[in-house]
Amino acid sequence: MLRFHKPITVTLEPKAFERMRNLKFLIVDNVFICEELEYLPKGLRLLHLPYYRFPLPSNFCPQKLVTLKMTGSRIRLKKLFKQVWFSLKTMFKILIQILLNIL
Repeated sequence: MLRFHKPITVTLEPKAFERMRNLKFLIVDNVFICEELEYLPKGLRLLHLPYYRFPLPSNFCPQKLVTLKMTGSRIRLKKLFKQVWFSLKTMFKILIQILLNIL
């Protein structure tokens, strides 16, 4: 959690969260990140990143994401939904194969 009472600007390394593979909650409040992030953990359940002005990393797969709060951010929802839809479609195909094998 990065939270400050007054807004500040922070320079994070593009891969700042790469070693935090078990990170489940990322809350950034009153912090303006001035460089594009290249990595976000795939296990994130909550992402609160207001005013993030860059696209989400291309390798970010939001399969476990439950809450996405990015007020005032520039996010491409089409790509995000495409990734989520692909995951759901794959899970549905696996479920059908399991059911067919049982019957």
